[in-house]
Amino acid sequence: MKTLTKIVLTLLVLLVAGNSFASPKSLEFDVALSDLKVLAGAPQKAYLNINITGLPNGLKVKRPQTNIAFVLDRSGSMSGIKLMQAKQALEMAISRLNKDDVASLIVYDDEAQVLWPAATMQNPAQLLNIVRSINTGGSTALFAGVTQGSYEVKKFLDRNKVNRVILLSDGMANIGPSKPHELAELGRALIKQGIGVSTIGLGLGYNEDLMTQLAGHSDGNHYFVEDADKLSKVFDSELGDIFSVVAQDIDINIICKDGVKPLRILGRDENVSGQTVNTRFSQIYGNQQRYLTVELMIPEGVSGNQLSVADVEISYNDSTSQQKLSHRNDVAVTYTDRKDVVEKSKNTGIYDNVSSYEANELSKKVVQLRDKGLLKEAKELQAENISNLSRQMSQSDAPERLQEQLKQEEQLLDSLDDANWNKSRKMARERQHNIDMQKKRREDYQKNNDKN
Repeated sequence: MKTLTKIVLTLLVLLVAGNSFASPKSLEFDVALSDLKVLAGAPQKAYLNINITGLPNGLKVKRPQTNIAFVLDRSGSMSGIKLMQAKQALEMAISRLNKDDVASLIVYDDEAQVLWPAATMQNPAQLLNIVRSINTGGSTALFAGVTQGSYEVKKFLDRNKVNRVILLSDGMANIGPSKPHELAELGRALIKQGIGVSTIGLGLGYNEDLMTQLAGHSDGNHYFVEDADKLSKVFDSELGDIFSVVAQDIDINIICKDGVKPLRILGRDENVSGQTVNTRFSQIYGNQQRYLTVELMIPEGVSGNQLSVADVEISYNDSTSQQKLSHRNDVAVTYTDRKDVVEKSKNTGIYDNVSSYEANELSKKVVQLRDKGLLKEAKELQAENISNLSRQMSQSDAPERLQEQLKQEEQLLDSLDDANWNKSRKMARERQHNIDMQKKRREDYQKNNDKN
């Protein structure tokens, strides 16, 4: 009897201990179709949407360790106040790292040079002294700088760390590969290895297409910083994102059922092949919501019948527990002969996502038209874009979700006549990148947190 009692007590202690140290939940999932009911008798389009929300509670336990390569442009155009403010921003960023974080420092002009090889921050004072000693040089070998930064990150590459290259440049890449599509390929190659690149464009002389392509295809952030005295705030924002990562390597696998045809993935450059859709997000931040929307062709069916549309499998590395976790969902539609029933079943939130994506794509075309000098055509297309977005807002259950984007599209329309199109263009491309990444500015999240 005593032995049995001892066993029971031991089990109770283990159970309580297990609950006490249970890992907090890092992600929340919402998998849904844009239409729960579809008209019988003909094939039609619908959208499968996956919302993934990063929860903030894991951040209170322990932030993820970082593996960061700081890549600084020190070409001649960075002389004076730009370099001084850049070094101050770097000093601030380094001071926020702890002894277990890994950092490296690369500078580039005519060529890339490693000033501080990747190492844990056991001696930050030595690195800070090296930062203070940086001087300007010659040309802009941007590709080489990023590549060398990635080599340093790879020395300590770890799926349980946030592996990031942070690039700061004020000029056009003029040595080595320098086309946006070439930097996009570099971004694609790095994200496959688990390395993201965040880009900071300083002033009005850099190539925003190149910088957004590199950041976008590596799932990193992009910042347009007109004045050098804002650099510390931007580095602080970037580190805030890095420190708030709650999940990484989010792999999404969608298996469409027989007869259901996936047409395209909105906002992603992966090609759809066969019945399976595979894509991934590099990371999710606390308080961030990201979504994936796939356009599907639903086959014709008979009224009253139900059709299983797709199975969704999601796996990810939880940054708090450092475990590989997974989530599964399936979705289905029901056929009906009644149009009113179909209309009532529509998920306006998903159609808001679709409208946001389509408005952003049109906005990019407007910028291209303006670049070609086709001002009249650019204005007409942007006016149509604003009208489409306004129409969706009038049909939405939560129109405030699109209000900020509508305001920004109206600002773009007003700026098409600006004499300083270079600045307006950089602002537009930064905004377009943030919408592609479904990323609000970190200060918006902070404001929301302060209210709660």
